[in-house]
Amino acid sequence: SWTSFWQSELEFHVSDKKETPLDWEKTEFQNQVQIFNYQNFASALYFSYNFVSEKGEADEIEYKYLNEFNNENVSFVSNFIFEKGVGSGSSGSTSFDLSNQLMFKKLIDNNLGFGFLGFSHFGEVSKFKTFSLQKHLYGVQLESEFDLKSFEYEISLAYLHGLTDTSTNHMFLWNMELEF
Repeated sequence: SWTSFWQSELEFHVSDKKETPLDWEKTEFQNQVQIFNYQNFASALYFSYNFVSEKGEADEIEYKYLNEFNNENVSFVSNFIFEKGVGSGSSGSTSFDLSNQLMFKKLIDNNLGFGFLGFSHFGEVSKFKTFSLQKHLYGVQLESEFDLKSFEYEISLAYLHGLTDTSTNHMFLWNMELEF
């Protein structure tokens, strides 16, 4: 959880792919350093090491720069993501991704927000792919937060639709966070 400027997280990425029932894709150890935190605008740098469990795939080092515009009713979060494979199976190049989230807080009721979510994979920093070869997934999200004594529990569900032929056609995301 957050100190005044630092947060560490451990994330587990599990997916349901066509060829396997449930696949443990990777375990991510992430550290976040807050650059500044004003009333309606915050910024942070993220660094993570991803232990990839898929056979023959390289582990990943990931760097992110996050911007968050936030008020009582709406938030907009944008991440600029750079990812590099390390170890055996790595290609040696750094990829560039962008993620965006526009959330309308308390739109449905006091504990339930509705918003739009998107991920774009442009290719390698040194060689962006043409639009038809890029991966773009955008869709809708529901998000809720509960206080449980000394814990804070957040859950979000999202449906994303692929916009290009190389994108996954449909994706469901389920994210849970327990802060203590």
